[in-house]
Amino acid sequence: MGSVVGWLTNYVGPFYLTILYALVVVELSLFICSNSCLLQIRDRSRVRRRARSFRENGNLSAKLVPNREILLFTSRYGDLTVKYFTSIAILSFLISAASIATAQICDGSLNAVDDPLIAYQLRSKRHCEGYYQSKVSSSSLNIVGLTHGRLNYELTSETKVPLSAPLATQTIKIRGIGAKLKTYYRMDGVIPVGGTLDWVLKDVVFPKRLADREVGLYGWFNNGEYNTYVPINFGVPGNIMMTLRSSVTVSKAQWRAAEAIGQRCKAMGPWKKVKRTPFRRGKTFRIQLPSSSTGKLCLEVAAKVGGSSRWLKLIERVQVVNH
Repeated sequence: MGSVVGWLTNYVGPFYLTILYALVVVELSLFICSNSCLLQIRDRSRVRRRARSFRENGNLSAKLVPNREILLFTSRYGDLTVKYFTSIAILSFLISAASIATAQICDGSLNAVDDPLIAYQLRSKRHCEGYYQSKVSSSSLNIVGLTHGRLNYELTSETKVPLSAPLATQTIKIRGIGAKLKTYYRMDGVIPVGGTLDWVLKDVVFPKRLADREVGLYGWFNNGEYNTYVPINFGVPGNIMMTLRSSVTVSKAQWRAAEAIGQRCKAMGPWKKVKRTPFRRGKTFRIQLPSSSTGKLCLEVAAKVGGSSRWLKLIERVQVVNH
């Protein structure tokens, strides 16, 4: 159910999904209360003649009327209002809106672990965090982190890390993941333009003793066609570093970049080798990204699977420093 809500939120939009929720609540309430609630029916004779078909032929609306009733239904057979139903409908609407807000931040595709203390769940109005159950995964090359410098924090219950995205030009999503394979940690949040998200370690990170090298952070937004990744700042200046991880052993890795202009990329530059290869399965490696005159890069990373001629490839857009 959570994944369905997440899909609807992403593709239908939160505003229209809120309206959909309201209509469902109203229709369900009408169905339940049509025979038992106290009803005031105007133009009774016309409603009686077509009582069985009024739902099929009517147009739903929801608004308050002066006598503290809520107008639930308007049809060509008359208006139907329900007394004493205002508080119930408003409460249902608020619960629905809260569910939508949670779905916008939390990843509905994740199945949280059973332990309520560390389970993936809403932790504040702008972030979700916790552990989830593992999924079967195939061979892949993934972004683990994109930060200004290397993530660094003191692992205590009192530590609060202010996360920001100084290069962002719009509200972005932020994600934290376990850098090691089989570390099923996840944090999802939102950072507004010019704002910060206070990442409190006492909720999950400190109880599970996750050191800074075991967590990756990156920001991103989607323009409807592709993701653009945005580096996260945590109060320490530094070069933009991308951290990647392969789920299989890698014999060698390389990368190249091109400036992004609008929807297209310029010609890719020469390949640059990643040092200190090979990498064993699950080992992370870092790339220091250059600046760009447009403030965005098209980045391609390729990793050759050990003992094979197969290459894993990753092509993404990244927001970087504008020179």
